[in-house]
Amino acid sequence: MTDLTRRDALALGAALGGAAFAATALGAGTALAGDTASGARDTLPRLPVIRSRDGLLKATLVATQEPSNLLGHRTAGLWTYNGQFPGPCLVVAPGDRLDLTVRNETPVPVNTHYHGCWVRPSGDADNVFVSAEPGQSLTTRLAFPREHPSGLFWYHPHVHGYTNDSVWSGLAGPLFVRGGLETLPQYRGAVQRLLVFKGFALDPEAATPTMLKATAAPSEIVQFTANGALNPTMLLRPGETQIWRMVNASADGFLRVSLDGHRMTVLAVDGVPVFTTWRVSEYILVPGARVEVAVTGSPVRGSYALRTLGYRNGPFGQWLPQELTTVVVDGPPGTPARAPKTILPRPEWLMEKPKRRRVFTLSESFSPDAGPVFYINGEAFGHQDLHDSFEVEVDTVEEWIVRNDPSLAKGGAPEGHPFHIHVNHFAVVGRGRWNPVTGKATSFHKIVPRALEDTEQVLPGEYLVLRTRFRKFHGKTVLHCHILFHEDLGMMGAFRIVKPGAGEDEDGGEHHHH
Repeated sequence: MTDLTRRDALALGAALGGAAFAATALGAGTALAGDTASGARDTLPRLPVIRSRDGLLKATLVATQEPSNLLGHRTAGLWTYNGQFPGPCLVVAPGDRLDLTVRNETPVPVNTHYHGCWVRPSGDADNVFVSAEPGQSLTTRLAFPREHPSGLFWYHPHVHGYTNDSVWSGLAGPLFVRGGLETLPQYRGAVQRLLVFKGFALDPEAATPTMLKATAAPSEIVQFTANGALNPTMLLRPGETQIWRMVNASADGFLRVSLDGHRMTVLAVDGVPVFTTWRVSEYILVPGARVEVAVTGSPVRGSYALRTLGYRNGPFGQWLPQELTTVVVDGPPGTPARAPKTILPRPEWLMEKPKRRRVFTLSESFSPDAGPVFYINGEAFGHQDLHDSFEVEVDTVEEWIVRNDPSLAKGGAPEGHPFHIHVNHFAVVGRGRWNPVTGKATSFHKIVPRALEDTEQVLPGEYLVLRTRFRKFHGKTVLHCHILFHEDLGMMGAFRIVKPGAGEDEDGGEHHHH
């Protein structure tokens, strides 16, 4: 998606952060509404915000299957946090603790994964191997390190086999870590917008509004909401620079975000401020990805569409063009902010010699008996996973080669796989084409990374080379395709981050809450 689109997530950000920050951000938008010649009003919904107090965010969310509000109508078939689509925005600062209880009133087991957050993956923290059955509750307790990056993350259930249904049905919400772009001198006082993009599709046969089940909603009929609304209006003054934080909180949808007549400057990717900023006319948001962008209003007043240009991810992923929000440029001129050329220093570990290299081959098969099955290195992850999870040592650097084998001979399809790793971000340092028949690379392009990421698309017949350092935290966690249908049907793998010399991690056991 374009920088801009992800930045819209910042609209939500306006309600976040310090009191002064919130007052400036919120006040600017409302004052603007009164003095636009067009009479346009800012209708981008503000999500409810739950913020930490005195270093602790303590809250209970109810995961409910009761009909909830969608586009002004009570809609059946949704599963939501507290009846809200999307869920409330959690706001913390580096160094804070989070104590979140989810009461499960859905028909499937749930837990809570904090996508992109650099936190402990084991015990009662960001542990995807624990779950609450229907009628039970599950509490996660996280400690955000003082060095935790500041930016946009999100939370959703991550119980293997149920993740796709849970996220599609509405169980997803943003998480914002304060202290990032809004503290840069260029952007102090700037309007910050949060844009949570979430797809939906209604059952055309139902007498009252009813969400289709995930597997019954082909990509061609999915529409994307922005903060739960269809094509809301955002106000921007000519020459005014706003920060838009955007998240694609989809189970499988792809967005190519672009703002008519404008370019966006990428300031943060997947919750982490970039090493070097860059300007784009469009930005691709794969499922789960976030982008934070600066957008400066055109000198030409008028109405512009923030849109997704459409994205084809293979035969089952025809994501159509759509207007996401309407941006009205009007009112008294603002002063543009000049984006910094660099924000974060490039980490030194990127230059270290990797301790080891690993290869991960993503493939799929289809047969009338088994249906679709998805694999990493020829293995499909199962509920009762008995595979040996591989081990990596904490504070070491590894280089991973992630290859996409469309496996057409086995009934697979030529589709992209957005590859996601829990706990630690990575940098893409190269990519190229390879021949799945011979296993040999046919091309390679070195990449000097401008940012860290936690989710990156691998196209059919492509491979990417990524480098990551397993900082600080140890325990058992996962890597997977973030098309959650693929993940649930096997395209996931477990691995253990262990202390040097420790064979078995003492804190990675699997537990179930009752």
